[in-house]
Amino acid sequence: MALPDLFKKPSSLACLRPANIQQLGIKQEAADEKPQLLQRLETCLHQAKHAAASLQVHSNSWGAAKLDVDVYRQVFHMFIASMTTYRPLLLRIQQAYDVALQDAAGSAYDHVHLQTELSMMPQRHAEAVAAARAEASARAAAMQDELQHKLQELQQQADQAEAECVQIDEQLHYFQKHILQARRELDQIDTANRRGYKELLDNSSWHLLAQLPGLSSNAPGSHVGKAYRMSS
Repeated sequence: MALPDLFKKPSSLACLRPANIQQLGIKQEAADEKPQLLQRLETCLHQAKHAAASLQVHSNSWGAAKLDVDVYRQVFHMFIASMTTYRPLLLRIQQAYDVALQDAAGSAYDHVHLQTELSMMPQRHAEAVAAARAEASARAAAMQDELQHKLQELQQQADQAEAECVQIDEQLHYFQKHILQARRELDQIDTANRRGYKELLDNSSWHLLAQLPGLSSNAPGSHVGKAYRMSS
């Protein structure tokens, strides 16, 4: 930004004093007007504020406060740039204020960050609780599925063992039935054998010899009759 010609002359600041208006030959109407530098600075301030407002930053946020400070810092820097004699002093003042402003901005940012973290804590807590519940539900469901699978396996094994026991009982009953039947058949065969043996002896020549009259016990063939009588 170009400096007004007034500030290029020696003792230019003294010319801005009201006591020197008549010396400069300035009319009273012109003296009531703002200096050109002040007008330019106010114009730049207005334009910078308008540009910051167009960013649509929340008015109560930390970003809006930082933008507002940056606008005034920029205008103040333009004012310092227009000075010559007081520029070193104003720069030192600006440097001191910048350090304080940076510390304040850092504290404000930390405060805003902490407020943001605190505002998000309920949501994070709810999300953590929901995640823990979901994980616990998933583990419980997996454990339940595993137990159900093992229960089904044990039930199948029990059903198979029960079926095998029923089959074994049926086989045992079948064998017992056939054993009884075999015993009855064996008794029948034994009875039939005895009957056949008796009939065979009754029809044998020994029986006929034993029936002959006058056959003594000491006579030949008498032992056959005794054996027959003993067997019958």
